[in-house]
Amino acid sequence: MVYIYDIVSEEDINHQLDALLESLPPWRRRKALSYRNDLDRFLCAKAYLMLRDALMRDYGIQDEIRFAFNEYGKPFLAHHPDIHFSLSHCKKGVACAISYAPVGIDMEVIGYDDDTARYALTAGEYGQVLSSGNHAEEFTKIWTRKESYVKMLGTGLPGKPGGLVVQNAVFDTEVNREKGYVLSCCRPENLS
Repeated sequence: MVYIYDIVSEEDINHQLDALLESLPPWRRRKALSYRNDLDRFLCAKAYLMLRDALMRDYGIQDEIRFAFNEYGKPFLAHHPDIHFSLSHCKKGVACAISYAPVGIDMEVIGYDDDTARYALTAGEYGQVLSSGNHAEEFTKIWTRKESYVKMLGTGLPGKPGGLVVQNAVFDTEVNREKGYVLSCCRPENLS
């Protein structure tokens, strides 16, 4: 299941931030407050609360969330390792994916920089971007797929992202032109 929260306005953030921070457990509040600006604090808090609410709604889990981390630093639920989740946020919103199977999610503001594209994409992907009618949108779609794939695997990027070849994965990608972001969710290909 995927949950999305679109940022409405800066006023929306300022109005909700204190209440969100107060509803966090102390360890997550410290993490949120470690960010320099209110937007990043809000995003950190909102992502955690979306996960907490999804666990209650979809899995009936009422206990406090405790994270553990694999050898690459990917978080998992210490008391429920059979439930997989992934969180992502950007200046436009927050996303949470949760499943009994491995899952990865990435949300990015639509944008394009040619140097970044040359670094992050394979030659074929770069050609795909250049031949598209919208370089920024196409680049962001490809990038969110790569990022969600790596998050699903839980291994981090294995070197230069341009060398990453995605395999055995299925993507659900949403382009939200009105809000200005792309969201991709990745799951293993062999699931029915």
